[in-house]
Amino acid sequence: MIWRFMPLLLLSAAALNGGWEISEITRYAGNEEFKNEIFIDTGRYKSKSGDETMIIDMNGRKIYFMYESKKRYWGGKAEAVIGDIFKNSVTEMSGDTSLGYTHINENSTVEIVKTGESITISGFEGIGYQVLVDGELKKEIYIAPKLTANSEIDPKDLSTIMLLLSGVEVASAGVITEISDEYVNLMRQGYPIRTIEYDPSGDPILTEVVKAKQRSFNANEFIPPENFINTKKELEE
Repeated sequence: MIWRFMPLLLLSAAALNGGWEISEITRYAGNEEFKNEIFIDTGRYKSKSGDETMIIDMNGRKIYFMYESKKRYWGGKAEAVIGDIFKNSVTEMSGDTSLGYTHINENSTVEIVKTGESITISGFEGIGYQVLVDGELKKEIYIAPKLTANSEIDPKDLSTIMLLLSGVEVASAGVITEISDEYVNLMRQGYPIRTIEYDPSGDPILTEVVKAKQRSFNANEFIPPENFINTKKELEE
């Protein structure tokens, strides 16, 4: 069951100084763009895209989904939110999926290869790496060591929670590249300022950081506003 993952995941946030505000753009084939604002601070994570905002508070063990134009949200205790998702929809993972995660066989190997290339984006220098699964190129990633957002929340914890929120029962999902030791160790070296993913059709998906700055946060930036209505109050109990 998913519950045995939760105490470890929600209590292992690093308590470090400062936080990060990051703006990213993801470009798909056909020039479709997806803009995302990310806020990370000492065990708390928020992502905002258009009208929708997701908050993961590892310290308070809370997860919220907000819809700003409607002034509505749903969420509450992390275990209750994830349980509600599993009750309504469980995703069976096989092959590459639209979740942005790669399901691989237990005997597959994940290899990280340093390319020797470097780029500078938004004032941060990124070191190039390739992510290979059984020798096949899956991602090209440029890691910026000086963009330290991933030291605020452990990448493996965050990726695992994202999988659970997508309805994937991690215990039965086999091996997933993004929570493999090799991939997680790479993410712990810095933050990806450019990622090129190759989906099954071969079309690249490009994600780039367009702005990143370190700043302090108020606690109320990681909770729904008081004038928002919780549509699933039972998850708070």
